Amino acid sequence: MKIILKLALLASSLLMACNNQRHNISGEISGLGSDTLFIESIEISKISDEDIILDTITSSENSFMYDLRTDEATLVMISPQKGQYNRLDGTFYRPESKKITLIISPQQKLTVKGDLNDNYMSYHVRGSKLNKDLAGLREKNLNALSSFTTIEMKLDSMIYENGFSENTRELFIERSKFRDIQRSTELDFVLANKNDDLSGFLLFFQSLDTIGKYYHQLHKNVTSGLFQPMLDFKYQLYKKYNIVKEAQENIQPGKKAPVFTLKSNSGKNVTLNDIKAEYIILDFWGSWCIPCINGLPLMKEYYKKYNDRIEIVGISCNDKEDQWMKTIDKYKLDWIQLLNEAEIEKDISLKYGIEAYPTKIILNDKYEIIATYKGEGDDFYEKLDELIL
Repeated sequence: MKIILKLALLASSLLMACNNQRHNISGEISGLGSDTLFIESIEISKISDEDIILDTITSSENSFMYDLRTDEATLVMISPQKGQYNRLDGTFYRPESKKITLIISPQQKLTVKGDLNDNYMSYHVRGSKLNKDLAGLREKNLNALSSFTTIEMKLDSMIYENGFSENTRELFIERSKFRDIQRSTELDFVLANKNDDLSGFLLFFQSLDTIGKYYHQLHKNVTSGLFQPMLDFKYQLYKKYNIVKEAQENIQPGKKAPVFTLKSNSGKNVTLNDIKAEYIILDFWGSWCIPCINGLPLMKEYYKKYNDRIEIVGISCNDKEDQWMKTIDKYKLDWIQLLNEAEIEKDISLKYGIEAYPTKIILNDKYEIIATYKGEGDDFYEKLDELIL
């Protein structure tokens, strides 16, 4: 009986050992040595939430191994500490030119081999065609990636020492040219491989106009395949982008503000035309928006100052209801508070052409637009003083 028990325990420990040794990513990078590697991973389905998981491992004699515990395809980015640049303001920069980018699925094992030098990291990947092709495209773009990094560090030095100037503006333009080279190479792959899953991944990183132009040219097995969550998210952004551009033509001084109905923090439906005041301020904001939160004390001050002649309508966008409610309570916001809808057809921020937060729109008592103000600045409050005093 004891022998059977010992055998069972041995089998169990061997099974655990096998599970613990499931290195689904292994690498050998000459020049890496013994270094700290920073790991960023995000499941493909959570790309839109930017739900990135951070981790660190240590390499030894140029080699590393990593166990990624995931049940779905995951984007993984690996950055060696010795490839990191320290900015003059104390922050750090981990350039793409020295970063390993992989897409790993459950049960998959990937092997990375390459070289790390002063200007870039070169590598190839074995274990999946998708990652082999992704690494191959990166190799084609290495000069552009390296040049982008060089200019980035020049800009860091110039801006830190002398601020923005005509010289920095020219460098920004030059830097963008190298990003365009990268995107052009990737788009060429997409157009030549519309039936390839990798094309879906690459199209995600193109401009919204490019997404709109080529999304429907991809084969159906790509748009409904491995990268469907990413493509769906980006194509929705493209549709919103178009609605915003069209709406901005109508959100002009003298034009009628679009009518809407939204639910308030007290659970009641509030319609724009039910709000009566000499001046109505529509404040598009969010509890996640730092400039919005920073501007609340002055908003409260002006609401108290002019509350007999103005009404503020806070329209919280891209927000979670519980966080929105907590923020209202925390800052004791006593003007009308409404929660925007997420669906495109019901999203009020789209109808008003909102592309930055906060955005404040002043209406008169006939619901006509007087002026629009993006960001948190004195110009909005100066206008209120001008209207009311």
